[in-house]
Amino acid sequence: MSIVSIVFFALTYGFGGSAENSILYKIGVLIGPVTMFFGLKWQTFLAFCASAISKESLLGVLNTLYGAGGSLVSSTFGAKAAGNAVDISQILSINFTKAEGLAFIFAISFNMPCVSALAATAMETHSVKWTAKIGVFYTVAALIVSCIVYHIGLLVF
Repeated sequence: MSIVSIVFFALTYGFGGSAENSILYKIGVLIGPVTMFFGLKWQTFLAFCASAISKESLLGVLNTLYGAGGSLVSSTFGAKAAGNAVDISQILSINFTKAEGLAFIFAISFNMPCVSALAATAMETHSVKWTAKIGVFYTVAALIVSCIVYHIGLLVF
C-alpha cells in the first residue's frame, strides 16, 4: 500500500468523512483555475504532484480523489465495495475530456521519474543545486508540454 495514497485518503476523508469539507478540496478548488491552463483539473494536478514522489501512487491518489469515498482499501487499491460497481476507468472517462486525458498522459510521462531517482542523481552529482535544477526542469517541462498538448487537443477534438 502506498504511503502517498494513505496520506491523500486521510486528507480527503479523514477529518469529517466528506471530501467537500476537507482541506485538500479547499486547496484544490483554489488552484483549479490555474491548473486548468495546463489541461489538468485540480484532482489530476495533485495526482501529478504525487507521481513525482512515487509513480505507483498515481492510481491510488486518483481513485481517492475521484472515488466515492468508501474504505481506505477500496480507495487505494480500487477494490469494489458492495453496491459500488464503478471502477477508476469509468470514473475517469466520465470526468475527462479527450484533451484533458491527453494532457494528463503527457504531464505524467514527462514528469520526474520519482524522488528516489532524484536522490540517486544527488548522490552521483554531489550537488543539491544541480539536483534541484533537474527536478524543476522535469516539472516545468512536463507542465509546458501538457499545456501545449491540451490547447492543441482543444482545437482537434
